[in-house]
Amino acid sequence: MPLWRKRLNIEIDYEKLAEAIVKANNLSEQNKQENQSSELTRWLSGFISFFFGTISVLCWIMGVGIALGTVYFIVTNFCLYLSAWESALDYLTVIIFCIFLVIMFIFYARYTFRVKKEVKKETDKNFLVSLFSGTAAFVAMVIAAILLFRDVMQI
Repeated sequence: MPLWRKRLNIEIDYEKLAEAIVKANNLSEQNKQENQSSELTRWLSGFISFFFGTISVLCWIMGVGIALGTVYFIVTNFCLYLSAWESALDYLTVIIFCIFLVIMFIFYARYTFRVKKEVKKETDKNFLVSLFSGTAAFVAMVIAAILLFRDVMQI
């Protein structure tokens, strides 16, 4: 007799199913507690929080420094660069680029400050390890880009 003509009688033992669900839930909560109560978790949380706090302060300093440098550039060179149209366009390009940098640094500083506050509350070890790995990779990429451009520009 073909398979599609056979009648299948499937019975579910709900007691065994309930026991399996409760057992899986208990194992899941036990694994969560092991991940959250680790000394490594507290250390990583503090270290990453300090790292993002330091980056936040550096971004604020760079943003304010570029803003003050832009104001100084405007005040000292305004009369010199408005004498010719080409120079005025170069002057405006520099100002717009500096304003963009200031906005970027200030937004990034606010972002890293909020990340610092969230990381301080985090208790999951796996999340902290992945965040630390991603941050270390990003820092390595930035350093490699700086070194590459330094060699290309002969600075």
